[in-house]
Amino acid sequence: MPKNKTHNQPQRRASWADVTRARHRGVDTAEAIFLTVLSDKYGWGGDQMSEFYAQAAKLSQEIVEGRINVKDLANVLRDEYQIDLEV
Repeated sequence: MPKNKTHNQPQRRASWADVTRARHRGVDTAEAIFLTVLSDKYGWGGDQMSEFYAQAAKLSQEIVEGRINVKDLANVLRDEYQIDLEV
């Protein structure tokens, strides 16, 4: 029986660039999903989505700067809105 050749090949380690690309793809995918739902299901127009996007970018920057903690955001969502995220 022939062996699967993929098992004999050495595994390539992910580079930091690979990780960064994957993270960006994940964020881009999430943004497309959220903006599409806001548009299709809630009737948001371009102005509302642009404002949402700007506020999300602002909050993201505050997280990067360490002024806001993602765990705290997740705790508020869980405690006040019963939305349980794993962060």
